Amino acid sequence: MTGMTRLNIKDIVRRLAFLAVSFLALAYASVSAKAENLGGNIYACAQDSDCVVKDVHNCCGYYPACVNASAVIDIQAVERRCAKDNAAGVCGFPEISGCACQNGSCVNIETSPETPQ
Repeated sequence: MTGMTRLNIKDIVRRLAFLAVSFLALAYASVSAKAENLGGNIYACAQDSDCVVKDVHNCCGYYPACVNASAVIDIQAVERRCAKDNAAGVCGFPEISGCACQNGSCVNIETSPETPQ
């Protein structure tokens, strides 16, 4: 039973670290993404049809997220910021089956947990 508990704790710690890195990477993407006509908020929406899946990029590369269809994502800015900060981490991304507008913000409808690459 001890081996099982140790494995579970290691798995939980690994998943928490992955989530923390993913959050930070998404924060880099959000800071660097541009949405000229959305007041700087790439996630702003009024209805589900305003939201689409786009590559918002992070320090690992490709990272899909539901954002406003009009949002312009500056992938090169994300890459420059990651290089400048020597940012790296555990890579992976959600498998998104669709998008929805909830409380004025585009959100992912995920089909599975994050998929490590």
